[in-house]
Amino acid sequence: IVRDIELRDKIRDWLKEKKFGDMEKAKAYLKENGLIINGTPVRKVRLLWKLEGVKPIRRKGFDYESSTPEAKRKSLRVYQTQNNHHIEIRERVNKKGEVKWSGDVVTNFDAAKRVRVERPKPKPKGWSPPPPVNREDTDDGRFVMSLSRGEIVHMRHPETQERNYFVVFKTDSSKAIHFTPHTDANSASSRKKDVKLREDIRLVPNDLRQAMVFTEDGIPEKVKISPLGEVKVLAND
Repeated sequence: IVRDIELRDKIRDWLKEKKFGDMEKAKAYLKENGLIINGTPVRKVRLLWKLEGVKPIRRKGFDYESSTPEAKRKSLRVYQTQNNHHIEIRERVNKKGEVKWSGDVVTNFDAAKRVRVERPKPKPKGWSPPPPVNREDTDDGRFVMSLSRGEIVHMRHPETQERNYFVVFKTDSSKAIHFTPHTDANSASSRKKDVKLREDIRLVPNDLRQAMVFTEDGIPEKVKISPLGEVKVLAND
């Protein structure tokens, strides 16, 4: 997003004038010819933020000619997927007979799409929208559990091997999950010197499998800790 509103509008008008519907074609043109608006070359712009993980959104409207609620719009509307909502972890056995965990990261945008489905008409008895987490077994393997920010697991510290409860504070698009001890309330970053920062334990799903503590039934211990420190193992993910 360009910071200067007037320049932002001029760039939009330039894109419309050149009829660039595909941004990749616009980037290729700019790389070769540069950007000239009203005879003035634009070499640098200041950005408010950089859009990443953008997905197109289907635009709704009414087509009066065909009397249908789905009208085709020429302009494209996009949405930034923002943060990751959760990661779905599944288990499978490879050809060597080794158990492996893999993860599928779901963004806030995709999680909202799962929940906000169109309600059937008439509404069937007992119908409810699907959950944001897909707990079905897929080609990637058997569903094990999902993890999102703020959820806690019982596992061994990768370095000390001491058992403790660790909370998720971030999930990367690279399928890495960031944990910290549930009692660690330090800041993630600081400009001040000699300030103790939050411990960042980065694990991919298969490394998490090796660190997890399992119940007697072989279920990974995903827990909930009350304000009084009472630990409850979640039977259902």
